[in-house]
This record gives sequence, C-alpha cells and structure tokens, in this order.
Amino acid sequence: MKFTTFALFAYHAACVFSMPTSAENECGALGVMDWSTVELPDYVDRTQLRKCKEHPERIVSPNKRETNILEERACSPPGEHGKRWGCSKKGYCWINCGSLLRGEWCWEAMNHGTGEWSKCKEDDDCYRNMEKGARCSVGDCKACGCGC
Repeated sequence: MKFTTFALFAYHAACVFSMPTSAENECGALGVMDWSTVELPDYVDRTQLRKCKEHPERIVSPNKRETNILEERACSPPGEHGKRWGCSKKGYCWINCGSLLRGEWCWEAMNHGTGEWSKCKEDDDCYRNMEKGARCSVGDCKACGCGC
C-alpha cells in the first residue's frame, strides 16, 4: 500500500512538472511574439515559430543601460567590423544584411527568420545555420529586421 501511494505521488509530481509553461512565464521581459500581425510566406514552418518577441541579447549604449530596458541596437555588429556574419560573445548569430560601411546588421533566426534565435559557438556556425534556413529575424520586435 505504501509503495502504491508513493508511486501515485511520483506520477502526479511528474505530470505537474511536465506541464507546458505559459508563453508569458517563459518569455518574461522579452515579451510574447504575436504572429497574427505578420504575413508569413508558405515555406515557413508554422509549428516552429519563435515564442518570445525580443532577442535575449540586446546591445545598448552605455548611457542608456541603466534607465532604458528596451535597449537600442548599436550601429555596428557585435563582432569584428567588416565581417559578413559572426557569433556574439553570448553565443548568438548575427549577419551583415546591408552596407558594411554603415554597419547594418540583424540577429539571425532559424525557420527563415521566424524561429528560435540562431545559436553558435564560433563564427562559421552562423554560416552553417544559414544553410539550414536561418535568415534575418522578422516580426514586430525591436531586434527584428535589418538596420542599426
């Protein structure tokens, strides 16, 4: 009887901890992405859309870091100037999407820009991710699209 009670308790605990968390809880300050306002091409896998709206790594200017939680993007990629793509110090891919001289860049996301943020350990991982369908992030987030 004690074993059955313990087994039922363990099963119940496993069920509770395996329940999916809400997108609001999972994303927190990054916000939840609303894909209903974005026109998606047919080739985008709608089962692989990104949940969180903003990029987890945001570039800020030092004078705005303490007062502004919605941080502005620097006009320079988070890697070596003049490179076409790269891996940030925190392990996210970026690609140069416009003029190298103007410093235009974007964060790379899988699933043609709509999926999870593209991750890396070295610069060449970002090129390999592009071969797997990673592109400039799309959507209505501050980190989405090309620019600076």
